Amino acid sequence: MLAYWRDAAQWAKAHPEDEDAGMWRIENAAARLAADRLHAMGLPVAIAYAEPEA
Repeated sequence: MLAYWRDAAQWAKAHPEDEDAGMWRIENAAARLAADRLHAMGLPVAIAYAEPEA
């Protein structure tokens, strides 16, 4: 199971100490790449929206 962020606000809520608001896009791209590679290797993979704690 790989996490995927809905938007910058959701990511910022989960990472208040990080000042780079664009990191959610990088993390999403990494999740897509990992899913593609795992699928190519024949491994089951799923992506779900991350749900940061309130």
